[in-house]
Amino acid sequence: MAALLPAVVALVACVPATGQPPDPAVRAVATYSVIADLARRVAGERADVVSLVPAGTDPHTYEPRPDDLRRVAGASLVLYNGFNLELWFGRLIAGSGTRARIAVASRGVTPIVIRDPLSRYHGAPDPHAWMDVRNVIRFYVPNIREALTIVDPEGAAIYSRNAQQYITELEGLDASIREQVATLPAARRKLVTTENAMFYFAAAYGFQVVGWIYTLAPESEPPARRITELVERIRRERVPALFVDLTLNPKLMERLSQETGVPIRGALYIDSLGKPGSGADSYAGMMRANVEVLIRGLGGPGS
Repeated sequence: MAALLPAVVALVACVPATGQPPDPAVRAVATYSVIADLARRVAGERADVVSLVPAGTDPHTYEPRPDDLRRVAGASLVLYNGFNLELWFGRLIAGSGTRARIAVASRGVTPIVIRDPLSRYHGAPDPHAWMDVRNVIRFYVPNIREALTIVDPEGAAIYSRNAQQYITELEGLDASIREQVATLPAARRKLVTTENAMFYFAAAYGFQVVGWIYTLAPESEPPARRITELVERIRRERVPALFVDLTLNPKLMERLSQETGVPIRGALYIDSLGKPGSGADSYAGMMRANVEVLIRGLGGPGS
């Protein structure tokens, strides 16, 4: 018993007098829920990670609040997606006066270029790179690991271990998506969504993007010509189903459904995770939920 006393004393000395756990090594701020979830998986308990944009809220049109300025000002690391997703990000950083390290999670991704002459975003990069799990494996997770290691070198081994474990999980997720998509006839893999956000997903998993209502969510009412052309494409391509985005108003898609006679078969998580308890409150859960909705909605097994 006497031999244990020095170890017990040392252990007690490491615990704060308040009985509370020690402060995290890193205070990280992520712009929206997808990046926040990835960062939490890499950081583990070594970092406190908060998302500025609440789950269920569109990050394109988000307006930062005074609390956001305070969070960013007090952070040691700020993570954002880039590629024109957070159009408000520059103003937020300038207004906060933060001295945090700023890291773009999508660094290294070869962007898909938006092709829509009717939009002011024609020729701009499509920001939705996380919809291809391979981009998260190859770029997002390594970039987050690197940023955490730079601000907290003592945690390097932890971040590396967590990142590798997570990448292994994501490789399984990617393989599972491919297996499920293989059960859906290629002729039915046609996507019409509220926002032009599915090109990375389509390129990775063998779908055809037939059309969309909004090129990027900040747009106001879409041009009448786009809707007219979309109606024609839906009929010509014999699209089996339409899908809405859970962060965007479904009214225009409902009108499109009425005009074409094609049903809306589900809602997708794209720019946000689901709320706690939804089953889509993690990146992996979000992707699994989307694939389930798409396979069922487009007439796959069990639909």
